[in-house]
Amino acid sequence: MNNRSYDPFRSLTMKRLAYISKVSHQLSFAEIQKIGEVSIKNNQRQNLTGVLLYLNGMFFQIIEGKTEKVDKLYEKILTDDRHIDILCLKAEHQITDRIFPDWAMKTINLDENSELLIQPIKILLQTVTESHRVLERYTQPSVFNFINHGINPLTVVPQMVEKHIFFGDIVAFSTFSEKLPVKEVVTLVNHYLTICTRIISHEIYW
Repeated sequence: MNNRSYDPFRSLTMKRLAYISKVSHQLSFAEIQKIGEVSIKNNQRQNLTGVLLYLNGMFFQIIEGKTEKVDKLYEKILTDDRHIDILCLKAEHQITDRIFPDWAMKTINLDENSELLIQPIKILLQTVTESHRVLERYTQPSVFNFINHGINPLTVVPQMVEKHIFFGDIVAFSTFSEKLPVKEVVTLVNHYLTICTRIISHEIYW
């Protein structure tokens, strides 16, 4: 007979996901506390655990639990209008142990903490955010789409598919590129490529 007590937080099909985002509007201390309280209640029902850090208009959160429940919560976060610029930093699959087994969702407001030891954490979060903004801007959209959904692009199996070549042209580009400031030309071209890439990526991957 196995005398080991049953642990509802232990599962062989668990996942740990970490993401960072910006808030869509400034939040008060009371609002951040409320988010933490609601998260605790919801996560307790779903056997989810983790930690939520708030710093200077940014959220950094780690969620762990059964894979399907973590994915469902993250999809909900992606559509939450309180978040913008959501970036998945890391997704760990098939984990068997939790880092935060006793925290349904520990919420820490780093803006309210001025301890010297907290300063490196603040700098680290800001640096990570800036680095991922660069990654987002200069990485191929399809690759970044994998990253932002917690999928390691290196684990995606290559496959042979049929492709169509798309050629696009901007009418009178030579003319206005000679007359407009370089910064405006770059902005216009980037906007054009963003629209095209978004449509093509959507058709291919969704």
